[in-house]
Amino acid sequence: DATGNTAIHWAVLSRRLDLIPFFLACGTDMGARRIDGRSALDVAIDFFPGDGHGFWFHPHSFDLPEDANLDRWVFVRVLISQGAVYSLAAAVSMGDEEQAAEILRICPEDASLLGPTHRSPLSRAAREGHTSLVQLLLDHGADPNLPEMDAPRGAALFLASAHNHLD
Repeated sequence: DATGNTAIHWAVLSRRLDLIPFFLACGTDMGARRIDGRSALDVAIDFFPGDGHGFWFHPHSFDLPEDANLDRWVFVRVLISQGAVYSLAAAVSMGDEEQAAEILRICPEDASLLGPTHRSPLSRAAREGHTSLVQLLLDHGADPNLPEMDAPRGAALFLASAHNHLD
């Protein structure tokens, strides 16, 4: 569409878990990014109806069937099982300490890199309240003041406090 959403993005946005393997079989690119830099996996993690975040161009009242699956982590796990790149951003968002530690063991500099969505792994871990992952990232040199989208002095502290993760 005009914003770069592919069929996989729309399967996630419309909560149609059953369509993901279908669209992949038709050749839809799992890693395609829309104009804001988000892959379908990023959309599943960051913007999900019912999680309080909403969509960047859809209202919270996005019309979904009553039986729509609103558990974003189900979608995240399915996308990863279908070939989405299991990045540091995804691992810290999910609270997967083992995967995050392995990625940081291989590429410690990833702790300080912004992803395509212009968010740091630290702000993602802080938003979700994964205190031990926040500490792991800080131990690997993550900068809490790294400029991010809409946060020229870093977003981690704001996102942690906004989601009442006071630790």
